[in-house]
Amino acid sequence: MLSETYRPNMFVKELKMYVEYLKNDIATFTDELSAKNIKKWSAFKSNLLDGIAYYQNLFNETFHSNKNEIQSDIIIYKNEIDTIEIPVL
Repeated sequence: MLSETYRPNMFVKELKMYVEYLKNDIATFTDELSAKNIKKWSAFKSNLLDGIAYYQNLFNETFHSNKNEIQSDIIIYKNEIDTIEIPVL
């Protein structure tokens, strides 16, 4: 018998990993800040938000047994991404 315990979707787990990576990469950056770094972080953040929009649409259009939990998890990480501030020169 399968457990009724909610387990995060693979996309949600991967999203969490990428959010933590971006936050850590910015927080631990010690070199001189350059336009290249800012562009890299901005593109990474933008790609995460684009991926979230894609998956939110996909989960809305398809049947998934944990759709509401997945959507809630995605919104949590989207809000977290929105709070990540990219340094400026």
